[in-house]
Amino acid sequence: MSSVHLPRGTLLLVLCVGLALLPGKAAAFGAGNIPSIAQVCATPSCSLCRGHQLAPWRWGHRTHPRGSFLTHLADIEDMLQSIAFLHGKKWTTMLIKRTYFGNWLRDYSQAVDVGSLKGVNAATIRILIWILSFMAFGYATDEFEVTEERLGCYRPEEHIDNPKGYADGLDAREFDPRLRGPVDAVEMEIDPNTGMKNYISNENGHWATSAAYLRYSFARSIHFGRLYTCGAQGKGKDENLCEALRCLGQGLHCMEDFGAHSNYCELALRELGYHDVFPHCGTQAQVHIQGKTLYPVVTGTFGAVDFLHSVIGEANDHFTQSEVDEVDIALKNAESPRSGGGSNSRGLFDGSGSSDFISLVSKLPD
Repeated sequence: MSSVHLPRGTLLLVLCVGLALLPGKAAAFGAGNIPSIAQVCATPSCSLCRGHQLAPWRWGHRTHPRGSFLTHLADIEDMLQSIAFLHGKKWTTMLIKRTYFGNWLRDYSQAVDVGSLKGVNAATIRILIWILSFMAFGYATDEFEVTEERLGCYRPEEHIDNPKGYADGLDAREFDPRLRGPVDAVEMEIDPNTGMKNYISNENGHWATSAAYLRYSFARSIHFGRLYTCGAQGKGKDENLCEALRCLGQGLHCMEDFGAHSNYCELALRELGYHDVFPHCGTQAQVHIQGKTLYPVVTGTFGAVDFLHSVIGEANDHFTQSEVDEVDIALKNAESPRSGGGSNSRGLFDGSGSSDFISLVSKLPD
C-alpha cells in the first residue's frame, strides 16, 4: 500500500491544530479572586470570557515549602451560595465578599513581617495593601477599610505555620510589638494526645496555637452575629454583621491552610492504603499515639518567598497598565467632590482626618 505524502505546510497546520485542541484545562493558583474589572476576569459578563466556562481559582496556592501536597481548596465562601443565610434568605454577593475580605486580609498580613519592616514602615505597607484591596473588592471604606487592627501582621498560628527558626533567632517584637517572640523548643514537640505538633492544637502550654486562633475567630464571629440578630425586629447594626462575616472569613482561612500547609493529605492517603506516599516528616518519624503507630501531623515554615508565591499571581491580575489607569481615574474622581465642598453627599473615599485614603495615598514615596 502506497503511503500518502502530505505537503510540509499541511503537516504543520495539523500539528498546530492538535496542539491547540489536545491540552486539558489548567487551574491557576493565587492568593485572591480575580476582580470583575480585571482584564483576565472570568465572569459571564466579561467580554473576554463570555461564552467560555471559565472560573477564577483561588487558595490552595502554597505548594512548597509549606504545602507539601498540591491542593486546590474549594472556595468555602462560594459554597455559601448553596446554603441559607438568616431567616432562610440567600447569601448575596456582598455578604460573600465581606466574608472573603477577612480571608484575603490574612494572606496580605504576611507582608507585615521582619523582612519588610527592616526597610519599609508598617504604615506604608498598609496603604499599599489598601490599594490592592480596593482593586480586588471595589471598596475602600467602612467594612472594607484596611485598618491597622484588621490587617494585623504575620502570625504563624494564623496559617498553621511551623515557627521554627522564625526571624533567624531575633526577637521580632523589636520591629513590631504585634509579632511573635522567640520560639520555645517545646512548641516543636509532638502532642501525645493528638499526634500533632504542639503549636497546632496543644493549648496546655504558654504558646500560641492555631486551634486557639480558630476558636477566637469563630467566637468573635458568633458574638457579633448575635449582636446583629438581637436588634430590633431581628436586625441590628450592619457594622456588627460585617464584623461577624470578616471574622468568619479569617477563621476559614486558617481551616483551609490545614490542608494546604500540612502533611495531612499525605497521611490520609497512607491511611487509605497508599503506602508509597511520602509522609513529609521522615520515614523514621513514626510515634506511638493512643496505642497506634503513626506519622505526626506537621507543617512547613514560612519565608518571604512564600508570600511572593502566594500573592504574585493576584498582583499580576490587578496591575495591568489599563487597570492602573482606571484606579488613577477613580482616585481623582473620588477626590473631586472632597475638594469642591458644600456637599453633604458621601463619596467613595469620603472621610475627615489624617487616616483618609486619598491623603494617605498621596504620602506614598515615589
